[in-house]
Amino acid sequence: MQFFSKTIALLILISGLGSKMTSAEVQPEWLASVTVTSRVDFDAEDYPVTLPLDFLALTTEESAVIAIIDKLSGLPVPHQLVDTSGDDQLDAIFLVLSLAAGASKSLDLIKDPLAARVLAFPRRTQAELSIVQDDRFKNVRTWTTPPGFRDHNYQIRYEGPGWESDRIGYRLYLDNRNGIDIFGKRTPAMVLHTVGQDGYDSYHQPADWGMDILRVGKAVGLGSFGAWRNHAIQGLEDVHTRTSTVTANGPLLASHSIQYNQWRIGGRDFDLTANLSIQAGSHLTHVLLRVEPQMHLATGIVKLENATRLDGPTNVPEKDYTWIATWGDQSIIGDGLGMAVFYRPRDLMEVTEDAFNHVVRLRVRNGHVGYAFGAVWAQEPDSDWNPETFLEWCRRQALLLNRPPLLRITNRVDQIMRDKPLTAETVLTVAQAVANDLLARRGQSLSFGHFDPESQAQARWRYTTALLAIGFNNLWQQTGDQRYRDYALSTISSFVDETGTIASYSVDEYNIDHILGGILLLELYEATGSERYRRALDLMHEQMRTHPRTAQGGLWHKAIYPEQMWLDGLYMSAPFRARYAATLGHTNEFTDIAHQFLLLDQYALNPQTGLLHHAVDFARVQNWADPDTGKSPNVWSRAVGWYLMALVDTLEFVPENTPEHLALVDVLQKTVQAILPYQDYDTGLWFQVMDKPDIPGNYPETSSTSMFVYAIAKGINRGWLSSNLHEVPMTAFRGMVQNAVNFSDTGNARLFWICEVAGLSELRDGSENYYFSEPIVRDDPKGTGPFLKATVELYRMIQHLSHNPKSE
Repeated sequence: MQFFSKTIALLILISGLGSKMTSAEVQPEWLASVTVTSRVDFDAEDYPVTLPLDFLALTTEESAVIAIIDKLSGLPVPHQLVDTSGDDQLDAIFLVLSLAAGASKSLDLIKDPLAARVLAFPRRTQAELSIVQDDRFKNVRTWTTPPGFRDHNYQIRYEGPGWESDRIGYRLYLDNRNGIDIFGKRTPAMVLHTVGQDGYDSYHQPADWGMDILRVGKAVGLGSFGAWRNHAIQGLEDVHTRTSTVTANGPLLASHSIQYNQWRIGGRDFDLTANLSIQAGSHLTHVLLRVEPQMHLATGIVKLENATRLDGPTNVPEKDYTWIATWGDQSIIGDGLGMAVFYRPRDLMEVTEDAFNHVVRLRVRNGHVGYAFGAVWAQEPDSDWNPETFLEWCRRQALLLNRPPLLRITNRVDQIMRDKPLTAETVLTVAQAVANDLLARRGQSLSFGHFDPESQAQARWRYTTALLAIGFNNLWQQTGDQRYRDYALSTISSFVDETGTIASYSVDEYNIDHILGGILLLELYEATGSERYRRALDLMHEQMRTHPRTAQGGLWHKAIYPEQMWLDGLYMSAPFRARYAATLGHTNEFTDIAHQFLLLDQYALNPQTGLLHHAVDFARVQNWADPDTGKSPNVWSRAVGWYLMALVDTLEFVPENTPEHLALVDVLQKTVQAILPYQDYDTGLWFQVMDKPDIPGNYPETSSTSMFVYAIAKGINRGWLSSNLHEVPMTAFRGMVQNAVNFSDTGNARLFWICEVAGLSELRDGSENYYFSEPIVRDDPKGTGPFLKATVELYRMIQHLSHNPKSE
């Protein structure tokens, strides 16, 4: 509190308001702390950070009267309330931080009305829309063009909405041209409000602030958009009305929303919304396009003389950004100008060109697509732009897009929960807080016939659905809360009709991921005896009986991944096969089930570390496969987690004292021993790429950590592992609660630091860069399902050890 008092006292002194305020009025209240960790390999002067208010357990009203203090320097950090969902509600705090490569910075959020009144942060971004009213230009928040509005209309200053940062400015022609132009800046000051006040021609001439530097002509300019028809970008010429709205206006983020109503193209009408935003310290404009009905779109860069193409790499992971770019003396006055459009390969249809543009054709999914564009100019202050520095700038901008910082948030409720001792009751409380939040937010969205907003698609028979449902069912077994059982079984049963047909499942796909749901079908069959479930189970067993195999007898991961075994596939299939065999009398299958584990223990093993690599290509033809061993190049922690969970869940049904059981226990024990040295000392978690924690971009990952907690605790509970290992899962769970579980004021909780997904294919090459490229998300079933399973086994372990403290 003394630290905060000194900070606020300084602010009072600076503002000259000290004599008007009483000491009671300036007492600050701690609200939350945030640690921000860089995930890029260079020092970033303005690393963008977004803090959702719900994770901070703050209301919009509270967030309007906060100060953010850098813990190290004691200085206030500029910030801005923003709307991230587009619903006109402020729901997050945005800020930019100077962060060295891989470094962290800790912040305190404090409530203090005085600080909110005193702090006036320098404006580093601006958005404006200026319309003729009473014979002069006046700024407005929103404006709709009249029908038939055409180019060079003097109703709007500099012909459309404008936005700028302290680096550069842009404008969009709000007429039939719809091009985007560039205002080069010689100053970091905000200048848009001065541009074009004395007529349209003034900003085409050099001025102290800079000038219009791009010749757009009939092209999109830089980063504008349209449809791809007849081998050319067709712009938004035939639009009934355009509505432009300033949605944010600094000091750190500025944005516009532009609605195009009744865009007539190809004999049909479309509605398109474009959201354009710029951040302090950045040259980039971020673009999000939404179109209804759905159509594919295109963007690009104007073709100009004296320009050279300097495109980015094309063999990047599908969710990483790369770019097309031009560099040369291509500005209006003939000096250096670099322009780039940043896109993700997953959104790319093709890179091509038309008569006026270098073109990126974009694939629209579920009605929307995003990209970014930016430019640098030779006359910027303190710049040294040339082809080499421009290319390095492109690389760094892509990396900032690809690697948002890792956030550790502690709010007021978190602090209470994190101060509690780690008892069995605490573990169950945390589990129920996560489960209750999932029930409240997800509802029945994963059941057949419903729309899953997380995947932005209709719910399907997926391993992720099964994994979450299994977690809920396990939690019901411990708590007796019928809501968890009902959710698990109703979600899975919704896919099975009276004939035993499983909706959206096909044996012919030979997708091993689709087998996991059979575990709960067995649960349903045992509970009801219904032939409906027996027929569905037999269908899945038939897939396993006829599933394609390698020459060594290993089950392919999928028919579309021939000759490949992935660690993931063991969890998807082996526990089901073992339980099916034990329940329905197919005991002859235990030998083959064990064989799958032993194959990967032999072929995926790194003999130096004892860790298992993600996958093996027995044909040795995949781009990610070692030409001699077939192994993928890295140890992905969640893959090892799948393998360990598969071991303990399979062992539960393999008869004891059989060769198969003894062999699997041996593999379990040595694999657990292999992961122990890689548990992070600071957080208690395991890293995404387990054995390379120090590489920039790597991070502690919660889904794999949950899987390890589950496997070790269950192994201890069943006597397969020594109870001497009990501190390992205890430390890991405590680390997750301390770092990656956030509580709300309702008592519910959410799980962070989850790798969204990872696989292996042409653009998923198994490199460290690939595993770091996959988004870090929250509340994904691949994290929450194992987390719920882990809490149940950890609860049982703590209970067991408390009654048997000397057990080995």
